[in-house]
Amino acid sequence: MAWLTVALLAGCAGMPRGQDPREAAAGIAAAAGLRAVREPAGPFELLTYRRGLGAGTAPVSVYVEGDGRAWRGGRPPRDPTPFAPTGLRLAAADPGPAVLWIARPCMYLDDAERARCKRQWWTSHRYASEVVAALDGLIDRVVGRGRGVVLIGHSGGGVLATLLAARRDDVRGLITVCSPLDLEHWVRHHGVTPLYGSLDPLAVAHLLGDVPQRHFAGARDDVVPPDVVGGFLRALPQPNRVRLQIGEQDDHDCCWVDRWAELRTQRW
Repeated sequence: MAWLTVALLAGCAGMPRGQDPREAAAGIAAAAGLRAVREPAGPFELLTYRRGLGAGTAPVSVYVEGDGRAWRGGRPPRDPTPFAPTGLRLAAADPGPAVLWIARPCMYLDDAERARCKRQWWTSHRYASEVVAALDGLIDRVVGRGRGVVLIGHSGGGVLATLLAARRDDVRGLITVCSPLDLEHWVRHHGVTPLYGSLDPLAVAHLLGDVPQRHFAGARDDVVPPDVVGGFLRALPQPNRVRLQIGEQDDHDCCWVDRWAELRTQRW
């Protein structure tokens, strides 16, 4: 079987390759009034950007970044930090008052820090129980459980958002964008090596009947075609609380950010 070449195809779009990805992320965040804080999270230290967490009672929009940098020649990158972080760009476009964006393990580290971060966390174990638990604990510490959260993720970030939604009791909504929510289907579709160390959202779908959900898919997305989401939706116990919206002109990355302020504020 081919290795996971297709898993990260979209990571390089939208930014000149010569620009440092950490500087690019800082620029995106600063323009949106998002403040950087590095947070311990289980065995990891994760970069976060946030605004509006200290005041108000509105649920916090919690964004989980996607899988990261594109693979070349069938090999995982030495650094998973994305050149164009679509999840962060969505967070920056969120019109709500309270936003928390969370990077994935091993992203946005210097060479010495990344050398201590095992490659499995951006390959086979990218959706492992340890990763989900680390993100869950981070959200508990930064947001708490009294205020409520809307969990949002692009691509693999949506996988983790869904796994988080299944273990939290404060989720006011779940939104995914181009996310492989049926991993087994996705693996079969692309003929790639299974993510043997990762959890599959399909296995927790039965726990999400009470969670309002919106799932976005791109008709032109050849990384996560819309039918990959279908199996997950059919496994939900209350599909009337769920909406799948297919962008006829959209692919894996384009052009969700351009319309995100409108899409984000749609009614459940």
